[in-house]
Amino acid sequence: QYSAQLAQFSSLEQLQNINTNLETSINANYQLTQAVSNTMTAALIGKEAKIDGNSIVYNGQDEFQFGYTLPADASSVEVKIYDEYGNLVKTIDNAEKDAGEHKLSWDFTDNDGENISEGKYYFEMAAKTSNGKEMTFDSYTIGKIQSVRFTENGTMLVVNGIEYGVSQVFEILDSG
Repeated sequence: QYSAQLAQFSSLEQLQNINTNLETSINANYQLTQAVSNTMTAALIGKEAKIDGNSIVYNGQDEFQFGYTLPADASSVEVKIYDEYGNLVKTIDNAEKDAGEHKLSWDFTDNDGENISEGKYYFEMAAKTSNGKEMTFDSYTIGKIQSVRFTENGTMLVVNGIEYGVSQVFEILDSG
């Protein structure tokens, strides 16, 4: 019995060593994968990105670009831009209505043509079908990736002065 117990203890010790080695290997692989991912993500600096979001930060740039994709022709497409307090600043109601992808730009002027102050803004878009019903469609912001930040919440891309998670980016465009 004593020999059997020694064999069991020896087997248990070997299993614990294997478990420790596996954990060490998994952690090393994770760190290697993260390092490669971070290196590759940094190569995105200077590229343009389409990002799921409607936030705008104005800090003196000339324009803000955003876009939308209509699944079918619309009877109307309207864009409303608000300041961070919810005050309507600009309405764009002459947006393209044909099915497909469209881009818009805003020159940071209000409905009276006056320049707005620097700060945070957001946009909302609405489209209606030919029978007047609300249409569901995708909208996004477009901007140049200015920097990449590695945070405890994961890799963040800074676009138009706003941090976005990599998962919010759905297309990288050639900025040339």
